[in-house]
Amino acid sequence: MSLQVTKNIQKSLKEISALYWVTRQINNTRDITDIFRILVKTLNDFCNYNSVRLKLYDEDTGELEIELIEEKFKTAGPPPVNEDVMEWILDNRKIRVIPLSGSDNGESEISMVVIPLISSDNIIGFIQIIMPVCSGSFTPHLEQILWIISGQVAGAVQTARYLKKIERKNDTLNEIQKYLTSVLDNMIHGIMVLNNKKQITLLSKSMEILFQISSKNAIGMNFKKIFPENISRIFDQVISCVNKNAFVIDKEFEHSLRGTKKIPISITASALEMGRKQSGIIFVIKDLSSSKKLIALAELDKLKSNFVATVSHEFKTPLNLILGSTNLLLEGLVGPLNEKQLRLLKLVRDGSERLMKLIKSLLNLAKIEAEKGQLQLNRISLKELIKTELENFEQIAAEKHISLKTKVDENVAYVIGDKEKLAQMIGNLISNGIKYNNPGGYVKVSVKEWEKDKSDRFVIISVRDNGIGIYPEDKDEIFNEFHRSNNPEINGFEGSGLGLTIVKKVVDLHRGKIILQSQRSKGTEFKIILPRDLRVL
Repeated sequence: MSLQVTKNIQKSLKEISALYWVTRQINNTRDITDIFRILVKTLNDFCNYNSVRLKLYDEDTGELEIELIEEKFKTAGPPPVNEDVMEWILDNRKIRVIPLSGSDNGESEISMVVIPLISSDNIIGFIQIIMPVCSGSFTPHLEQILWIISGQVAGAVQTARYLKKIERKNDTLNEIQKYLTSVLDNMIHGIMVLNNKKQITLLSKSMEILFQISSKNAIGMNFKKIFPENISRIFDQVISCVNKNAFVIDKEFEHSLRGTKKIPISITASALEMGRKQSGIIFVIKDLSSSKKLIALAELDKLKSNFVATVSHEFKTPLNLILGSTNLLLEGLVGPLNEKQLRLLKLVRDGSERLMKLIKSLLNLAKIEAEKGQLQLNRISLKELIKTELENFEQIAAEKHISLKTKVDENVAYVIGDKEKLAQMIGNLISNGIKYNNPGGYVKVSVKEWEKDKSDRFVIISVRDNGIGIYPEDKDEIFNEFHRSNNPEINGFEGSGLGLTIVKKVVDLHRGKIILQSQRSKGTEFKIILPRDLRVL
């Protein structure tokens, strides 16, 4: 065997070994930067390059945006591949060698070798190599090796991308699973799912509590091994009915927890289908004693609201008569009064006016609660609404020497909401700002875009004053019905303790959020975050 043949065999073995190495390494790599590192090391075994670039099309934009570079020698970088050459490569799907410059002795020239990366018949990018190419040195054999390497790189890149997508989808699915688990665990009623083998595949927290079992021990087990015999028998009856009718509504029975009296239970069950085949059964188990308590509380709350509304309305008519008569007497229209009579009548008038304000607040609150979320939605000019409310308080503010200010950004001038309720909300906040303020103070109402909202769907209404502020111990209870601060500085101010309760209920009805910021002796700011349009939430 000649020396040349031996050298050729050794060279071939070296190439095979290098290609085997790149195949093994690249198939175990899931990171594009690592793939590029392996590519560079492999090319170093086969050609004397100046620089290597890996350019990949961005999957979202379709543009050549991802680029990794390895340079042996610092250069200004290769010139961009002109459109004609790029079009030729895309059409022919072949390697293209582009001469860049000649050497001093004329024996070699610097060339740019562009190799398309093809995966599943799609070009996903290019390998761009700057290298010296002597006459005849870029052989078909070298071209074949570069094709093999580019094929390995293209496959590895595409695999890495697919795995990244799967990883993102898995993250999304995990988030959805956590969300659904949280929803199920916070439901009042118990939820259980069985597969076709009658094994438990899902068990909510309420089921664990109701039947004193653990999902950790129950998942994957036949339900008969988890529940007592009498309960298992009922579940079996329900399963038989579901298999015949596809669903069962409200089958009732009694269940006794350890050491407690029996409680009424209701089961609703339905077949779960995947495609056109039944894959299992879902059970909704209700503790009827809890449901009945909730219904009773709701009825009691309704009775309370109706009682408050009725009593308030009945008080309103005689109070109007008292106020009217008192004002006639104070104006001297029925004859002169002495000083003592005037003083007593003023006390009657002031007390009646306070009571009238309380009745008005009670009626407003009762109306909001009675409507149970019903809103009269209209397009509202916040600028006009705020202007009207400020005008309503001009006289009261002037008497206390409080200045009223407003600033509404033009681009957030309109919202879709209930005009009457939003007016109540803003009016109550302005009233508080004036009431708990000092002479010479101010109340400012402003509207602007919510800076944290990137979707441009929310606005923020701010009502700020520089009054006495709110005590820290009152902040957690300030929105509760009839809450009045125990601090002596507040006791001198009149109020029903319902104004901010109404504000909170209006904000909740509009699916908004209220933020309270206050400092003693420096003032208070209520920030109301509201959707621009409730209909698109």
